[in-house]
Amino acid sequence: MGDDPSLLIEKAHDLMSRGEFSAAVSVFQEAIKHPDLGGSDKSQVYNNIGLCYLKLGDSDEAHTYFSVALRFDSKNFFAFYNKGLLHETAGELESAIEDYDHAIDVQP
Repeated sequence: MGDDPSLLIEKAHDLMSRGEFSAAVSVFQEAIKHPDLGGSDKSQVYNNIGLCYLKLGDSDEAHTYFSVALRFDSKNFFAFYNKGLLHETAGELESAIEDYDHAIDVQP
């Protein structure tokens, strides 16, 4: 836990860009534990973990992490957008529209 959280996040983004989503999740989860990581930053990290799970085909975990991201920052545009995309892909159009509406509300 001695690593700088921004360095861990950078490493995890690099792993994501190379398609190594499981490894990225592990590094993001290490970054989450860092005491210097604030709420808004934690929200972004949880959203990124959700994206990794989405890429890995685990919609339930993705949804969980997008929801956790919104608990840390209720104005996280990307978490609302990604939840909407997840719902839309699952054919849950009413939920998708609701999430997209929230995304528009926080970033018109």
